[in-house]
Amino acid sequence: MNFVHGVDCDVDTYVVVVKVLGSGLYGRDYMYPQDIHYDTQDERGGDEVGAQGKRKYYHAIDLVRVVAAFIVVSVHTDPLLSYSETGNYFINTVIGRLVVPYFFIVSGFFFARKIDFRAPMQTDIHFLKGFLKKIVLIYLIWSAIFLPFQWLDWLQRGDDMEYWVTYVHEFFFKGSYYPLWYLTGLMVATALAYLLFKWLKPWMVIVITGILFVIGASMNAYYHVFRLDGLFEGYYDIFLTTRNGVFFGSFYVSIGMVLSKRDIPLSATWNRNLFIVSLILMTIEVFSLRSFDFSRGLDMWFFAVPTTYFLFRWLQQVDLKHRGYFAYFRPLSLLMYVSHGLFIIQFKYVQDVNSLLYFFVVLTGTILLSMSIILLSKTFPVFRRLY
Repeated sequence: MNFVHGVDCDVDTYVVVVKVLGSGLYGRDYMYPQDIHYDTQDERGGDEVGAQGKRKYYHAIDLVRVVAAFIVVSVHTDPLLSYSETGNYFINTVIGRLVVPYFFIVSGFFFARKIDFRAPMQTDIHFLKGFLKKIVLIYLIWSAIFLPFQWLDWLQRGDDMEYWVTYVHEFFFKGSYYPLWYLTGLMVATALAYLLFKWLKPWMVIVITGILFVIGASMNAYYHVFRLDGLFEGYYDIFLTTRNGVFFGSFYVSIGMVLSKRDIPLSATWNRNLFIVSLILMTIEVFSLRSFDFSRGLDMWFFAVPTTYFLFRWLQQVDLKHRGYFAYFRPLSLLMYVSHGLFIIQFKYVQDVNSLLYFFVVLTGTILLSMSIILLSKTFPVFRRLY
């Protein structure tokens, strides 16, 4: 016997009530950039009906999304800086560099559930158009929210109009504000992966996007290791970074899309153990290159690929007991990601007092704001535009 809001009901009734509540919370046609309602059986996305009509939930994936959002906050607040530079470097440059790849794989996984690689493009391109439209709207809204703070920063610095020329340049190629680059990257990566899967065989898509990733990583964390100084200055003058949808996101999104179509037989224990081994190897990779001058970024690591892959595969197989509150984790993770910069700006002075305190202040404010937006959206649908 189960209880929903204090009402005694059977299992079937429980499933129906949870689904109705979920539809009321999010709206039947609303889409989130990380899991755009891809399953035809459940508009909320992330779930599916398996054999014998048993519903499959991916609650572990949703839970880790929120954990990943916590990690994003830590990357931008340096929580251990007051205690251990090495520990802080590990959190930021090892653990922190798994977050966006994980989001890309999750997004690709659920997006691909709506499309058929072999079907003509006109049969499902409307899903891509809807996906891109929603992300563009979210990107524009949050860019507008951050704009007044950037204007104040411009006034305080006393910079000339070159500040705004740079802003426009970064708006299109890097992100209007640093956490928002993920949204632009996700748009490009998903569109590129979709087109490649329509034109080519899946293994060819993985090879092509994998080559793009190798090139991007070589021009990012390995820029000085491979002695590429000066070779790609023209590229950077225009596109600013390889941490984008073409060189970074397309590979991870493609991996997620392939995993949505093919079940690679490997037990949860094996996936967990291989995740741990890959994480150790990634840690060695990152720290072995710590002494180099990373003028192009610390974002793209080769061992982040197997680490993120085995983490996702493991989480696919983790079966958490279904609870209605898991539905909140999907929008919560995205809202935390895009909004935490507001608190970084307002409470920057706290870092001078204590870095860990700074982290918790920013994290607390981010959670409260994100939850408030979700709750307000139940009464005022306009707030759904924020996520």
